[in-house]
Amino acid sequence: MRLRLTLKPSKPFSIPFNYQHYLAGVAYDLIQKSSGEHAKWLHDCGCWFGAKNFKHFTFSKLIFGKKPDLHRHGLIVNQDVQWYISLALPESLQHFVTGIFDKQQFWLERKDQQFTVLTVEILPDPVFSESMNFKMLSPLFLKKPYMKENQGVTKLSADHLMPDHPKFSQILRKNLVEKYLSLEENRTLSPSKCPDIENAPFDFMPDWDYIKRRGGINKISKLITFYEGQPQETKNRAFECPFTLTAHPALMKTAYDSGLGCHNSMGFGMIT
Repeated sequence: MRLRLTLKPSKPFSIPFNYQHYLAGVAYDLIQKSSGEHAKWLHDCGCWFGAKNFKHFTFSKLIFGKKPDLHRHGLIVNQDVQWYISLALPESLQHFVTGIFDKQQFWLERKDQQFTVLTVEILPDPVFSESMNFKMLSPLFLKKPYMKENQGVTKLSADHLMPDHPKFSQILRKNLVEKYLSLEENRTLSPSKCPDIENAPFDFMPDWDYIKRRGGINKISKLITFYEGQPQETKNRAFECPFTLTAHPALMKTAYDSGLGCHNSMGFGMIT
């Protein structure tokens, strides 16, 4: 289920350009206010499929009503903003909503940067069909892992894929199918696996006219840094553009609810 929150800053303050990981922390903190046990399970485990686990929530960037003012290191928040979050697991949704209404405030990056939650709206799902047009509320990140040898040491590495990669649709489909199956494994009361899902057509078609108008692939991509300057710093190259998705409706719903691509719980792959 998808929620739209309207947030009011307590005062004008600045946030870094790369603020998604702070919002991820907010999501876990709000869930923890209702259930520390569920928040810990979601953060540490989530839903497993083979060696992969999925958190099954995603969220948007902060949506400003008018273009925000900028400074050298980030954005000035001096207006009400909207924030969308989608939580596919009913328990996560329940605890998130309880956490919101328990406090109705949270802070971003620093405790003096407070948001007050003005409204929380439940948004109805679209009607899912086999071909749908979407735009992105947060960048799409997709990676292709491989083993890399450097000075005799073999380590796991990954290519960060853009939509012109020849196997982009294939890798995106595999990720989405695994996400769907991990979610179904968690449905202990009413499993609803679709036996034909593996054989259904699948295609990700970016809006090439939009990409051309923007100046090419490089102009729609962005290198997003998490935990800058800290030992756990990571850099992820993601992109934003409208696209058409062809998929089984059950996979379409999974992409909408849980996010498309990788690292959804860190603010990647929310579509609308």
